Amino acid sequence: MTPTEPYRPATAQQAGQVQQPAGASRDGLVRNLLWAVVVLSSTANVATNFGSAPAWTHLASGLVTTAAVAALVIRARRQRRRR
Repeated sequence: MTPTEPYRPATAQQAGQVQQPAGASRDGLVRNLLWAVVVLSSTANVATNFGSAPAWTHLASGLVTTAAVAALVIRARRQRRRR
């Protein structure tokens, strides 16, 4: 048995930790993209409210925002069930 060095961090295998699965980075990417869609579409909605834009632009940006928020909620609930 080799002595361990006290100032060197243990690897994940030595520490007995489970490594992050490959799909986890994809989940983070999708979540970040959904948040970006929420921010951009709500910003567009505010901009069209202050400008003299047609009503369909308000509705379109509102629907996109609602769909992105619903997708975030659904993903969070599904992930919470897995734990």
